[in-house]
Amino acid sequence: MPPISSAPVRAAPSAKAIAKKKAIQKMQATLRWHERDRKQRKQRKTEQYEYKRYRLELVKQQHNKVRNIARNALRDVREDWKLGPLRPNRVSGLQEGMYGVVTERSLSLTALPKHLSQRINEDREKQGLPPQHLVVNDKIYLPYVVGDRVVVIAGREKGKIGAIQAVDKDALMFTVQGVNTQYLDSKLLAGGDPTDKTNRAPHEIQFGINDIRLVIPYRITTASGRYIYQDVVVDNVILERHTTGVDPFTGIDYGNDEFPAEHRFDPETNLPVFKRYIAGTKRAIPWPWEKDEEKLKEKEDAVVAQEKPGFLTRVRRLPNDLRERIAARRNAAARAEEKRLEREAEELSLVDSDIAESQQLSGTRTDRPDNILTYDDDTGRNKSDPTDETLRNFSPTLAYPPFPAGLPTELLQEVREKRREAAQDALDEDTPRVSRAERRKIRENERKKREMETMKTPLQLRWEVMRAKQAAEKKEVDREQLLLALGKHMQGNGIELTPKRSQAARNAEKQLDVE
Repeated sequence: MPPISSAPVRAAPSAKAIAKKKAIQKMQATLRWHERDRKQRKQRKTEQYEYKRYRLELVKQQHNKVRNIARNALRDVREDWKLGPLRPNRVSGLQEGMYGVVTERSLSLTALPKHLSQRINEDREKQGLPPQHLVVNDKIYLPYVVGDRVVVIAGREKGKIGAIQAVDKDALMFTVQGVNTQYLDSKLLAGGDPTDKTNRAPHEIQFGINDIRLVIPYRITTASGRYIYQDVVVDNVILERHTTGVDPFTGIDYGNDEFPAEHRFDPETNLPVFKRYIAGTKRAIPWPWEKDEEKLKEKEDAVVAQEKPGFLTRVRRLPNDLRERIAARRNAAARAEEKRLEREAEELSLVDSDIAESQQLSGTRTDRPDNILTYDDDTGRNKSDPTDETLRNFSPTLAYPPFPAGLPTELLQEVREKRREAAQDALDEDTPRVSRAERRKIRENERKKREMETMKTPLQLRWEVMRAKQAAEKKEVDREQLLLALGKHMQGNGIELTPKRSQAARNAEKQLDVE
């Protein structure tokens, strides 16, 4: 027999105690559920409030930037039209130099709530589209950064390309350098000129993330085997965590293998590092700072190569050096030839000017005919301007230019009369003249006729077609045959014809027999 334990025996719980314990557990679970539900409802209420506030701010911005401005402009135009000369000067006083200037109220932007930005990505994933941005630990990561070249795909600046100058992550807005420039109140800018009376300064207005696309140089192989680079627009850019390649901490290149997970953060900011790719491919798009590092490295390599060129390098460069020297000599010879031709042209122009001056001083004209008769009453240049010693021998005539100064005015009236007579002779005298009232009446009748044509019913059109068809099928009756038939009919009925009609009937019968 087993030894009997000396420990006190605990009595089994009664049914009442068990029921009480279950009730307590149920109440505790209910309290936990209500607490969890209360937190969820509070979060939903907060998100709904933020979303409603965001929508109201967008509507308010739309009113301030577009509708209110347009309404006020129309109101001012109506008031100016009613007042006429008494209209006020709206660009004077405090508003002087502020016409068409963007104010601080119109420039303010509304930050996008974090949960709404996450919801936008979820909606895009449901539609089968890649996310526009990433939200990690309540931080927004965008595929476009300062220094990227982008193209505008909407609005009045559509098609323009520029570099991103500033990024607003909270509102998902980008400022593109030199694009969408508007006048801004210089008081709002940090570097504004306080002495500027106009208070206007050009400033770039931001674009939304849906209004721009990334532009990158893409290498294309031509038919001849050469490589050329062309700008292409990337419609979708995918962001992925940087897990392969160069380790940010150690600088070791792992290739396609993944480096340690604890090294997948930026050593300076301790933020996750992302790589961007063209959607649907594994082609990586370098960030602007990576391009700068590559250029700096290439420049350093080029400097090192120039400082220490080896024998093989000099041998490889020899053909290129020879080509460059030959091209330089050819360019120098071409420039020398151009300078020589310019000097010859200048010398020829100087010779021509000397010849013209000598002819002018001698008073001779090479283009003047020898058979021109001169008279003593002709008013010459020597009489109108006797102080000009070099032109005293020049005598203007009506036979060759230059003509006297008053000749066009004297002949103007006569030329007009000749033209009027020629136009009158060209008119046909047999052409009937129609008065203005008759022409107006003819045009009115034509207009009514066109209106009647358009107002006809399908049945009327059908009747017109049938009448035209019957008229086309109707045969014309010969007058002689008709008279002959009438004569025979009259003779058959006992009506005697006159001798003249009888002779005409016999002649018609003979003609028919001949035919």
